[in-house]
Amino acid sequence: MKATANSAKKADVSLIEYSDAGHVAFGAPAERGSKLHKSFGNFGGGTADANQAALENAFPKMLSFLEKSFEAKQ
Repeated sequence: MKATANSAKKADVSLIEYSDAGHVAFGAPAERGSKLHKSFGNFGGGTADANQAALENAFPKMLSFLEKSFEAKQ
């Protein structure tokens, strides 16, 4: 992804990696201990706790990005 962004001259792209997280790190985090939280280790790789931590960190960043993107278009 980073190489694709660089080749397209997109300097404002950053790659954020989360140790032990799989491909679940997009969207709202679940309540810790909930059935959804426990299922995070069953698909996409990673552990339930690592995926939860990634979601908790990434979700506010995603919301901020979307907010700025929508504001720029108004």
